[in-house]
Amino acid sequence: MTDATEVRDPIQDGAEGVTSGAARPQTARRRLMLGAAAALPSVFTLTSGAQTAATSNARCWENDFRNSRAMPAVTMDHDEWLRKEVYYGRINGVVAYCTMGNQADCIDPTNPAKPALGSIWMVDGDRITVSDPNMVKQISAGPQAYALVYVDRQGTIATLDPRGSTGHFDVQPVKEACWTSILGGRPSLLG
Repeated sequence: MTDATEVRDPIQDGAEGVTSGAARPQTARRRLMLGAAAALPSVFTLTSGAQTAATSNARCWENDFRNSRAMPAVTMDHDEWLRKEVYYGRINGVVAYCTMGNQADCIDPTNPAKPALGSIWMVDGDRITVSDPNMVKQISAGPQAYALVYVDRQGTIATLDPRGSTGHFDVQPVKEACWTSILGGRPSLLG
């Protein structure tokens, strides 16, 4: 015999008592709609990695330019700026540094105390080509100073001589972190 006073609890019984099967298609349809809606906005809101990298490079390049104006071109200590070890000496009593890409080209191979003829040195922002072996005095025993490296936005130019013989007009010093960002995995032009 069944008890006619038995009351069913709809919370505990859930959908078991539903025989029409209507709850199951609604759940599947709801999941399909949520999945489709979730995928569409992400496709349209993501920016390309290349675009983000280019924006980041431009931003760090511009920021470093504003901060580089007070930076000394040559220091005795390494800092956060992109620098290369260079020979240094004195021209007319003022500190000068060699801007040759290969620093071995700065020194006369037969007399390391003298500069190589034709080597290029910077003194107070002026570019000087050595024409007299006695022009540069007190040359360091090796590349011991750190000179700023000037680069362009794309990282295709990296030079110690911002004026250069070809006139690099759009180069500037950058911090090492910015240089890494600009390179983006490409090999460095500095060796």
